[in-house]
Amino acid sequence: MCLVKSLIYHSHELDKPRIAEDNILVYKALCHSDLVCYTPFYGFRITFVNGICNIGNFLEKNTSVIVSYGLHSYYKEEECIHLCNYYADRGTIKHLAIIPKGSEYFIGLDNQIVSNNLIIFETYDDFEKYSKQNTFIEL
Repeated sequence: MCLVKSLIYHSHELDKPRIAEDNILVYKALCHSDLVCYTPFYGFRITFVNGICNIGNFLEKNTSVIVSYGLHSYYKEEECIHLCNYYADRGTIKHLAIIPKGSEYFIGLDNQIVSNNLIIFETYDDFEKYSKQNTFIEL
């Protein structure tokens, strides 16, 4: 899966990622099967430890307009829900996630974000525990 960068958000510096000035709330679609979680497109296995999966240092650009590898998420909840519905036969569920402060990210045309770090929460309660100790913003 590739992300086509939005010229609205990256108009002057298309090659440079944005830097998260605070934690950013995003939404991540994950497939669930027999106690295993994995990403819908590439099937990367996601393992939660104490309700949190922390993935980092994973971002690569193909061209000035395309990001080929990275941690995909959505900054609009309805887009994530749409993807979950599309892959409903795989048991796809929306998870809350955070792009941590200081992370690099690109915003795409379809309300997607690709970042180099992502914290995914297994349940809403896990997110609630995290949010009591950390602030975040929504795009």
